Amino acid sequence: GSEVANARCIVLDLIVDDGVPSRGHRKALCDPLYNTVGVAYGRHATFGRMAAIELARGWKPDEVGIRSRLASGPVRVKGQEEAKKSTKTQWKLGACRLCGEEIKGGVVMEVDKLGGKMHRDCFKCSTCSKQLSGVPFMVHDRLPFCKP
Repeated sequence: GSEVANARCIVLDLIVDDGVPSRGHRKALCDPLYNTVGVAYGRHATFGRMAAIELARGWKPDEVGIRSRLASGPVRVKGQEEAKKSTKTQWKLGACRLCGEEIKGGVVMEVDKLGGKMHRDCFKCSTCSKQLSGVPFMVHDRLPFCKP
């Protein structure tokens, strides 16, 4: 999920499951065994936005348990912070077209005029360094520039 993805977009992407040969996400979401779903949507350190989906055969409300869980905040797992430092994405996104470094996640842009994918933070004017996401720009010698 990118910064502009909402929960609906993420779920639709999982149903389409483009680029996943097994179509495992689609198969799970459409499995008739499950008739209940819980979804949490929020920020993700690597991918910008995320949706966590739990499929089940049913659900019973537990107000005391829900209040307790909400009050306690996120679950802390021993060693989690250290593990995050070495986390890698399973997708091979290649090198950023602008800085040349490997794209490991985060917010990624794909700009055909520049020849492919890049970090959003790298997508800025080559002269003044103004961020170009969402604004008109021009390309010269495969580099982005503000549009006059």
